[in-house]
Amino acid sequence: MRPSIILAILVLGVGPDAQIVEAQEHRVRNDEYLAAYNDSGGWAYWHDSKRGQDPHGSELMVRRSNRTELRVSTKPLFQMRGVSKVILHGVDFTDAELDGISEMKDLPSLLINGKITDDGLRHLYGLTSLKELWIYQTDINGTGLRHLKKLNQLEFLYIDSDLSDDGFAKLAQMTHLKRLSIPGLKVDRLEMLHRVLPDTEIDN
Repeated sequence: MRPSIILAILVLGVGPDAQIVEAQEHRVRNDEYLAAYNDSGGWAYWHDSKRGQDPHGSELMVRRSNRTELRVSTKPLFQMRGVSKVILHGVDFTDAELDGISEMKDLPSLLINGKITDDGLRHLYGLTSLKELWIYQTDINGTGLRHLKKLNQLEFLYIDSDLSDDGFAKLAQMTHLKRLSIPGLKVDRLEMLHRVLPDTEIDN
């Protein structure tokens, strides 16, 4: 085979068509993971806005409530690929249900909610592509923010927790953030954050 033909084959293999095929393959596998989870008694919804045409065009929402009698592992869902945002929402979510989420290394956005503590944040260590993190109505006091130190791509953090002194100190070390949203913060702490994070836009 002539070199020019080989080169043409290689180029076609990594072109837009190949990306579309890969995205469609992700969609098929993701549907399988989702069906297995829901068939086991869980509740998860996958919204693919690009209908498999974009490797990063979908949102996964998983809900949990205290009325859920069957404890279904979320770990299989974290094998899904091409997901642009994961929402784990429910009063009964625990640290254990974050186990395995670090496998979603291409995930850019995550919202966590429920009975999640600082120890649960250790499960996020592998989310090296994460750009947005929403920590919403959890049991986190901020000490677990140390687990996010290596997430260099993280640009935005929302956290509405009542931070301990140690937790606040960990937050003040997150100098790579471009934007921080932390409602209800006391004036003295807000002023301190402005001093130690001069390049970060801070919403209170």
